[in-house]
Amino acid sequence: EKLLLMPSESEIHFRGNVLFFKKNSIAGTSSMYYGEKQFAMNISDLKIHHIGVAVESIERAGIVYSKNGYFLSEKIFDPLQGVNICFAEKPDEIPVELVEPTSADAPISSLVAKSGGEPQVYHVCYAVADLDKTICDLRDERWVLVKSPVPACACGNARVAFLYSKEAGLIELLEKKS
Repeated sequence: EKLLLMPSESEIHFRGNVLFFKKNSIAGTSSMYYGEKQFAMNISDLKIHHIGVAVESIERAGIVYSKNGYFLSEKIFDPLQGVNICFAEKPDEIPVELVEPTSADAPISSLVAKSGGEPQVYHVCYAVADLDKTICDLRDERWVLVKSPVPACACGNARVAFLYSKEAGLIELLEKKS
């Protein structure tokens, strides 16, 4: 059983548009290294909403997260993406979204298959006030819109979109109206 523990918000900080994780800040993962990552966008104004982890089985992953103090939401089926979703939350930690494919056609099925069934962090989700403007701004910086805005049933039907940059990887934007 493998567990990917996420750093708490106090262990993440920005300098300009560089995201820093405190080295060895993640308990039980001294073999993992989190260093600096240069992002092509200015993300210092965005707030991390959650980290997305692709898993083969929410039930098996959920047992491990529960044993480590995380509280699990109910499992929700997202028919637009063909996945089951469950949020693992712990006080003062960034929530972890466990994402399980429900068919071979699901967008993350190939990721789970390539990993041999091991959990894979595959996106960071940022909460944004204006999804359309943020998408426009990022596209101006050569981010590619991978998935156009759709309602996310696991987030109260708030709109989400996925974008990709070869420098920063896949991000999800979640529209959070104030």
